[in-house]
Amino acid sequence: MKMDYSHLNCQGAYEYGLNYRKLQIQECGPIQFSLYKLIECHYDLKERQRELRKIGDYKRGDISLRYGFIHCTSSDTAIYAKAAASHTAYELGHDFEGILSGLIGDGVPIPVIEEINKMVTKTMPGLIKHAEEARIETKYHWKAVSLRLGTGKRELDVFIADSISLLESVLDLIVASNPTMPSGYIKGYIEEKLR
Repeated sequence: MKMDYSHLNCQGAYEYGLNYRKLQIQECGPIQFSLYKLIECHYDLKERQRELRKIGDYKRGDISLRYGFIHCTSSDTAIYAKAAASHTAYELGHDFEGILSGLIGDGVPIPVIEEINKMVTKTMPGLIKHAEEARIETKYHWKAVSLRLGTGKRELDVFIADSISLLESVLDLIVASNPTMPSGYIKGYIEEKLR
C-alpha cells in the first residue's frame, strides 16, 4: 500500500495502520501465522535506521553519495526523513501490533502471546508519543536534525531505535518459547543478533 505520510501525524498513521489491518482481518479472516511478518518488520526498521544514518553521514559531508541511497535520492533526503516517523508508526500498527494474533499459528504458546500483547499495549502509547515528537522535530528543524541524523542524538534516531528494541524484545520472547511451526526464518534473526 503506497501512502503519503507527510500529512499524517504519528497517532493518525498508527491508528490507520492498525485499523487497516483489522479491516483486512475482517474481510479475509483471521491471520493464520505472523512470525514472518514480524521478522520482515524488524528488517525494515533496521534498514530505515541504516538509511537515516547514511543520510546523516551525507549531510555532514562524511560520505559523498549522490545516488547511494536505497529509498531516496540525495535531493529527496528531507522528504524521506520527514516521513520516517509517520511511516514507522503506520508499520507499528499494521505490521507489528496488528498481526500479533497470528502468532498462535506459528506455534507460540498462548501465555507467551498474552505476555507479548500486555508488553505491546503498555509500551505503544509512549512510543507513538515519542514518534510524534520525532516527526515534529524533523519537520520543523530539518537543517539541524539532518546534520546529527544517525548519531543517536536526534528524536528520530531514538524513536527508531526504541521501535527496534521493542520488536526485538518480542522476537526474543518468541524465540525463547521455541515455537513449533515458525513461519519466519528465526535462524536468520538469531544469527543477525549474534553479529
